[in-house]
Amino acid sequence: MLNLKRADRAELRRLGSQASIFGTFAWFATHPFAEDAPAPEGARATRYADASFLNSGPVLRALFGNGAVFAEYTAILDNAGRLTSWRDERGHTHQVAHPVLPGGGL
Repeated sequence: MLNLKRADRAELRRLGSQASIFGTFAWFATHPFAEDAPAPEGARATRYADASFLNSGPVLRALFGNGAVFAEYTAILDNAGRLTSWRDERGHTHQVAHPVLPGGGL
């Protein structure tokens, strides 16, 4: 039996304001869940996936392993909670650029 923590859609939308993939995921995911993920030192990471796409059967598990086949994104945040990068289901890391506003603010 799976014990999954339901993802907070408001948090996904907040992350979506920094990287649109999370807003898109919040929109289409039927059963989104969240779990802690490995992160670089000084950061924290949360893995988001849709339980609809978990490999629960033996054939999918043999083909793809135990992870999600589709729609799995990991948010990597700094200590202030700002998204610095994200990983897709294939493990590729995407950096997030934040604009610098006049006066040095973000």
